[in-house]
This record gives sequence, structure tokens and C-alpha cells, in this order.
Amino acid sequence: MKGKFLRVSAIAAYAAYAADEQGKFPEMYAALFANQATWMYTSTTDTTVYSKLAADIGLDVAQFEKDFGNATAKQRLEDSKADLEGKGIVGAPMFIINGEVQQQLTPDQLEAAIQAAVNGQ
Repeated sequence: MKGKFLRVSAIAAYAAYAADEQGKFPEMYAALFANQATWMYTSTTDTTVYSKLAADIGLDVAQFEKDFGNATAKQRLEDSKADLEGKGIVGAPMFIINGEVQQQLTPDQLEAAIQAAVNGQ
């Protein structure tokens, strides 16, 4: 199931990039986050949910659909992935505490890491 979530998340990233082409990245980001339950479990080939979100935030839907998943969006996603991987970030959730990437922490470990940072350790 993890692989499907990764593919669906990549498609959501294409939606955000397409919205950015019209200057509405923050609005699409907010719409994607607020409607995550709607798109997270859709087919990876069904993009209608993203077009509806585009319309809801006032995008030119025809242009959005043209920009969605085009070569520029795919390159942006690859560049973002490479940048994150270069920083040691390979998944979520992740936190940066005192400049160090912290991943796959239990709640107790996260609390301890934050407390150590607060205490200057």
C-alpha cells in the first residue's frame, strides 16, 4: 500500500505545481491538505478530484489540466526529491532539530530530542 500512497502523493505534487503556474500554490496546498481524505484513496489515473480543487480555488481549469504532470512538473518533482535526499530526508514525518534531520522517531524520542535541544545538549 505504501507504494500507492507515494504515487498518489506525487500526483498531488503535480497539482500543486500546476497551480503554482497560475500563482496559486498556497491555495492548492491548503486545498490538498484540507481534502486529503478525498484524493489520497483515489485511483492514480483519476485526476478529476484535482481539477475540481483547481476550479474551487479559481484556477483556469483548462490551463491547470495542461500543466498538470507535464515535463516541467515532473522535473520539479525529481529536483525536489533529489534536494531532499541530498539532505538526508527520505520520508515523513521528519523534523530538523538544531540543524539535524530527525526521522522515524517515536513520540517519546521526539519529546526527548526537543528537550535535549532546549537544554542545550
